[in-house]
Amino acid sequence: MVLDAKGRLLSAQVAEDEQWRLPPDDHIPIKFQKALLTYEDKRFFYHPGIDPLAISRAVRQNLQSHGVVSGASTITMQLARMALGNQPRTLWQKIKEAQLALRYELWHHKTDILEWYVGIAPYGGNVVGLNAASWRYYRKHPSRLTWAEAATLAVLPNAPSLIHVNKNRIHLKTKRDRLLGRLRDQEIIDSTEFILSLEEPLPDRTYPLPSHAPHLMTSSVRGKITTSVSIDRELQIRLNDILKASHRDWKQNDIQNAAILVIDNENNSVLAYCGNIPDTQHEADVDMIQARRSSGSILKPFLYQMMVNEGLMHPSSMVQDVPMHIDGFQPSNYDRDYRGLIPADQALQRSLNVPFVLMLQQFGVDRFLRSIRKFGITTLDRDADDYGLSVILGGGEVTLWEMVQAYHQLQLISTDNVAAHYTLQAMQKLNRPDDQGDWRQFSSTRKISWKTGTSYGHRDAWAIGTIADVTIGVWVGNADGEGRQSIIGGKLAGKVLFDVLHRLPNSEKRRPVPYHKMSDYHICRWSGDLATSVCPHVDTIPLADNLSAGPMCRYHKEVYVDERSGLQVGTACEQRTSSQRKVVVRLPSKASSWYLRDHPNTTVEPGYDPDCFTDNPTALSIIYPNSGDRIKMTTDLNERSQKVVVQAAHRSSGAKLFWYLDDTYLGETIEWHTMAIRPDKGDHRITIIDQNGNRFERAFEIIDG
Repeated sequence: MVLDAKGRLLSAQVAEDEQWRLPPDDHIPIKFQKALLTYEDKRFFYHPGIDPLAISRAVRQNLQSHGVVSGASTITMQLARMALGNQPRTLWQKIKEAQLALRYELWHHKTDILEWYVGIAPYGGNVVGLNAASWRYYRKHPSRLTWAEAATLAVLPNAPSLIHVNKNRIHLKTKRDRLLGRLRDQEIIDSTEFILSLEEPLPDRTYPLPSHAPHLMTSSVRGKITTSVSIDRELQIRLNDILKASHRDWKQNDIQNAAILVIDNENNSVLAYCGNIPDTQHEADVDMIQARRSSGSILKPFLYQMMVNEGLMHPSSMVQDVPMHIDGFQPSNYDRDYRGLIPADQALQRSLNVPFVLMLQQFGVDRFLRSIRKFGITTLDRDADDYGLSVILGGGEVTLWEMVQAYHQLQLISTDNVAAHYTLQAMQKLNRPDDQGDWRQFSSTRKISWKTGTSYGHRDAWAIGTIADVTIGVWVGNADGEGRQSIIGGKLAGKVLFDVLHRLPNSEKRRPVPYHKMSDYHICRWSGDLATSVCPHVDTIPLADNLSAGPMCRYHKEVYVDERSGLQVGTACEQRTSSQRKVVVRLPSKASSWYLRDHPNTTVEPGYDPDCFTDNPTALSIIYPNSGDRIKMTTDLNERSQKVVVQAAHRSSGAKLFWYLDDTYLGETIEWHTMAIRPDKGDHRITIIDQNGNRFERAFEIIDG
């Protein structure tokens, strides 16, 4: 059985011998105790385990009836009989029971003996003990029993086979009413209580025990719960209701499973554990909190924290967001668009895939796996080569249990770890209009750091959020792995996350900012990196003490520009009267066209005056294929080899490129530089030349598919 923080029953399961047997409480409810002792053993607190007066009465009644009509067994002797295996009632057996009863009384308190008896007495069918009987017959805790209900249960252990929907009900009611009369005669209840109790009906069925947290119970039995449990019963029921209400909307799209986990950040105890949708007809027994599922994007905040913590970037450092190919891996953003360059915190808020793949490439997959395991993620248990860069996009499996624990740790260390603080701060501004629908519907007065994720094939929708007090995790999908287009993190799991948040008690608690680990740094407002002497706009912000050797601004450059032509001139032409020094932004060639599309007013590095430069190898580049790539050619339905799409980039918007494959002219492109080719098997070379004569080559090989 699972109890909530106040000791109330949440869930129970039948024992291995198919008996409903719940452990007794510390105190027997007074109504039941008085009813039981009045019926079974009115001198219980005064005899030493056997009752001489009862024995005398039994002998007299048995002689008068010429048979056994009374056994004179005290409650202690009945406990002894059950302990001895309920053997046939012979004289010798009675003697053995009496001896054991005397030993019980000698070594134990009366209250302990009474509690043991109440805990193991039979109550009909497969119901054992008062707690189980009260829940099975009346759907309530024994402390809430009425006098009529207490009297009914008090007479049952004397003849437990009596309780049945259609069996011996008149006989059972007679025994109950007779006991109620004795309670009235002894002035334990008054006449009014007696009359009202007689009118109460007998139970006519057995009820299922509460099942508010069945998966918590099962996982606890299996040893999967490794932290304390302090369930709030009302919260647990409310969150179950959220899942049931949400399921009514989801099931029309064949979305059948979901889970919610809430933990207390102060003591890491479980406040709510909803392992699946209550009453779902699909894989209802599967605990989705413990199930291994594709992570989607929910690992990204940890890579962000690691990069900032190691001084590899600052929270607002520019990161590239461009089309890319890495060893056959071609990640793309959810919206199939690119931004060229974007601040790292915005890349996290938008959950852009390409920037995080590039971050992981810089950080290292093996290093990332070692670091993420320190956050308690044990399911990413394969080698780095097995996962590759796709691990940051959902190429590995995690559990909701471990991910909530990891986000909980991120919250805890944020008071002493600047990178964790800035990670949570960035996550408070989560903005997913590009792929998650209308995010503004999730507005909340409570500052929550949250992240959503959607796995490949729309099989898993994630949302995990953390505030000072609690961490909340939500998973939505199908336990059998069947994907649905509408399984999207923000639209499904994100909505549930905020439904849960709104049902939690309000708290003004805030975690302190780790200013003791910070120093003020001059940051380039445009690039987000440490400012250089040529950065035109500089902000002073607090960053971690260890960032003094962090990345410097790589984009602002001081150049000479001919005012008449607008072209950049080299040292050979600096003395021209029309040339002026100017600070410009040098954009990476791969990012230039994408970035300028959205930021056309950026003062970028101008083109080069051909009279002042003999070569400009950095003005253009080939994005795909990479140098030395071995490309497998696939075939279509007509067994014809498919084309390979080659991609290039030029720093100047509107630049014209001329394409060659093995010295064979292919054509020209302007602004958007892609070219479809169908080369034969073997070694090849792709060449691009811009209108200024700048040249770039890339060798690759075509192999059989």
